[in-house]
Amino acid sequence: MKRILSVLAVLTMALFAGHSVKAQDSVFGYTHQGTTLYYIIDNSGDATLVPPLYPNLDTINDEMWTGYTKPQGAVVIPDSVPYGGSNHAVTKVGYCAFFRCYDVTHVTMPSTLRAIDRHGFLNCTSLTSPVVPEGVTTIGYGAFDKCTSMQTITLPSTLTSIDSYAFFECYSLQSVTLPESLTTIGDLAFCRSGITEVILPEGLTELGIFAFSDCGALQSVSFPSTLSTISGACFQGDTSLISVVIPVGVDTIHQWAFYGCTSLPIVTLPDGLVFIGQSAFGYCVSLQSIACPNTVDSIGQYSFADCISLDSVLLPDGLRHISEGTFLFCESLKWCPLPSQMEFVDPFLFYGTGFETIEVPEGVTYIDTAAFGPCPALHKVTLPSTLTTLKAFAFQYDTLIDTIILNSAVPPATPGDSVFTYFAATLIVPCGSADSYRQHEVWGQFPNVVENCNGIEDIESDYINVYVRNGRIIVEGVDVEMVAVYDIMGRPVVNHVLPTGVYMVQVGNSPARKVAIFR
Repeated sequence: MKRILSVLAVLTMALFAGHSVKAQDSVFGYTHQGTTLYYIIDNSGDATLVPPLYPNLDTINDEMWTGYTKPQGAVVIPDSVPYGGSNHAVTKVGYCAFFRCYDVTHVTMPSTLRAIDRHGFLNCTSLTSPVVPEGVTTIGYGAFDKCTSMQTITLPSTLTSIDSYAFFECYSLQSVTLPESLTTIGDLAFCRSGITEVILPEGLTELGIFAFSDCGALQSVSFPSTLSTISGACFQGDTSLISVVIPVGVDTIHQWAFYGCTSLPIVTLPDGLVFIGQSAFGYCVSLQSIACPNTVDSIGQYSFADCISLDSVLLPDGLRHISEGTFLFCESLKWCPLPSQMEFVDPFLFYGTGFETIEVPEGVTYIDTAAFGPCPALHKVTLPSTLTTLKAFAFQYDTLIDTIILNSAVPPATPGDSVFTYFAATLIVPCGSADSYRQHEVWGQFPNVVENCNGIEDIESDYINVYVRNGRIIVEGVDVEMVAVYDIMGRPVVNHVLPTGVYMVQVGNSPARKVAIFR
């Protein structure tokens, strides 16, 4: 029987091998300055703080102090404790050492301390301002989890790692200085804390998922040049965040990284950025503009969806693919020139945006489901000669479209009959192709099909946009005094409501270009 019990004891201790204890070690109490704490001696001969029922712990939900008096008030941990005829340096706050010690208000930690282990101070809800001494290199998983009264914490210059959940739901924690020695911050490390400013130190290379998410008071973040990746949901739901400058060196922003940062008006994206993940900036309702550097080659689904204040976007000209729903419900978005290397338009890409005009570049072969529908302000669409297919609902409920310029001599395929809801627009098609469009089952529903046989052009650049709307030539991007309009005979005309015909538009000293008005 004794042998069986011995084997069971060894197996029980093996379950806690991660806590660096030996099977033969026993928990013992030691009273210092009026408070009794409990220890074991680890393999190196150093003392580790543990709860009194250690290692008989089934889960961390058990009351680990049942039958014992929990420490209260201000607690002083000694530098060493006597055991077996010698003194042993206290080097670690061990697994759940102060678990649910609700009445501990302050802890003085010894200079001999080197680590705070998993859940060391979990649920110490009255702990206010701990000072972690020099020499400590790691703060373990959930070490200060749910220390809801903690307002500040002092971290040592020797600290290299803050593990996952270390300061999870420390709602009152407003200030923490992260030391330059720090290289790793784990998943959810400061999630739901009250922190207001984050300065990530030079040397940091790993930032865990959800690390600073749901920090409702967080206003600014400063990133180090050593960080290459902003992890998934890292700052998700930080509703007070107003300042983000992402430095050169970051090449990846993962999914949901800044989702729901509702106060964020502007984000600076660095040269060298390659990937923007799914919903990375989704529901950033105050975000006004985005300029993606030329190095970006992948933008994930819904990455800017529901950014209702976003009015301008600059995309890399070499970008071939923009994922589904990237700008879904960006209702203020009016300026976003599509990349010249784009190959197709994904589903819901500009669904619910504020575009008034859109020009799909040459090279695009198909426009997928609901890509531009509904866009309630859209009145003019230019489609490339390479377009072969328009999928269902591509322009559904776009009630204001009055001009569609088609550069393909062969009518693009329109599977089903739901590409358009309204058919009042004028179709401008290549010379000699009008009959093909009129005989098409969908394109033929447009009553006004006009062939462009006069070299009619629109004028568009990064700064100037000239188009026709309701019989009037509209020029955006320049002062009205710089615009002159002439009829085909070269006579100046007043640009009010003009009759059907071809006109010449000159902007400043630029060459005059032809535009046409159709009724």
